[in-house]
Amino acid sequence: MPQFDYAFLSHPKIISGACSLENIPAELAANNACKPLIITDRAAVAQKRDRILIRAFDDSDCLIGAVFNRLGDYAGISLAWQAADLFVHRGCDALIALGSCLSADLARAVNILVSENTPDLSAFFKGAALTKRLYPFVLVPAGDLHGTGAGNTLILDHQRFCSEFLAPDVIVLDKRMLRGQPPPQTAQSAAIAADNAWSAFTGPSPGPIRDAFVHTALRLLNQNLDAALAAPGRDKPCLAMANAGVIAAIAAANAAPGIVRVVSEELARMTRIRRGLFTGLLAPAALEKSLEQNGPPRPELLLAVASMETYAATPEQQRPATGADMLKALFDKIQNTLGQSLESLQIPFYQIRQACENAASRPDTAIKASEALDLAGRAWKGASE
Repeated sequence: MPQFDYAFLSHPKIISGACSLENIPAELAANNACKPLIITDRAAVAQKRDRILIRAFDDSDCLIGAVFNRLGDYAGISLAWQAADLFVHRGCDALIALGSCLSADLARAVNILVSENTPDLSAFFKGAALTKRLYPFVLVPAGDLHGTGAGNTLILDHQRFCSEFLAPDVIVLDKRMLRGQPPPQTAQSAAIAADNAWSAFTGPSPGPIRDAFVHTALRLLNQNLDAALAAPGRDKPCLAMANAGVIAAIAAANAAPGIVRVVSEELARMTRIRRGLFTGLLAPAALEKSLEQNGPPRPELLLAVASMETYAATPEQQRPATGADMLKALFDKIQNTLGQSLESLQIPFYQIRQACENAASRPDTAIKASEALDLAGRAWKGASE
């Protein structure tokens, strides 16, 4: 029997399916909380998803402490101070993040401010550890299906703080919050989820639990992407894609960030273009480069992207290459849906170079600027090549 030396933590409880929102009051009560502050973004408010969430509390004893809905397309410390002040003055005892990963980041920042009773987060961004128990934190993704809010990293004002205690206590996936995303946005979410799964699969110190999360995420993506792109209003494939995103994000939180994630985050920060678009354009090139340098991946990849029947019917010697081909087909499908290339975005070269240098200087990765530039060069033509 193989011996593994690995560590894995999956902190959030995932609630997924019909009427999932109505379970939130019971989950809060289980954490000795009954008066949450809802932090949401303007996009969720425009789609009236905040009202759907509030109505889910109608038959419960929970009281909504307040709704903070001033979040736009940037999460900064000033907003965190405002939300923390609202949390304290309304006597709240829990946080619910509704919307994009920015809502989750802002909720994490507020949680630290009120739990540690400090107005300053700079010490944590410099490496200080949390000293007090955080308030219960519930994540309700809305719109995007990539699940990045399920991780354990706070990003605020372009600064990062990673702690296992920052992961949500509960993640609620409800079809009412996820339906109706246009195909390009769905493809971007799929790109982030697939890249998270791939980087977790190929990361150092693999273990059976991380592999199980990767297998589940890739299987859900491969089985539901076509339906989610063809019919954005269908609940089942959208919910499956959201589950894949959350599961892949948890797996990625237990591995070092991959080169695609790091470079795409820095490009998105510099250009204000969605990270998912860069991920979708960079991931096929990164996979191609990985296969050139390292050869075919472990044969378990085929089991993840295909089925048990396909895995069993494939000769053992062909399983690594077949799994890589199927993953490449998944990335190509995403890239073709996006219909763009890095070149078509017309980003000045100095910004690409600066983003690659920023990626190499990050403390959470060991990639080199030359590697990041090589990846950008490979992805320059993209689907048009």
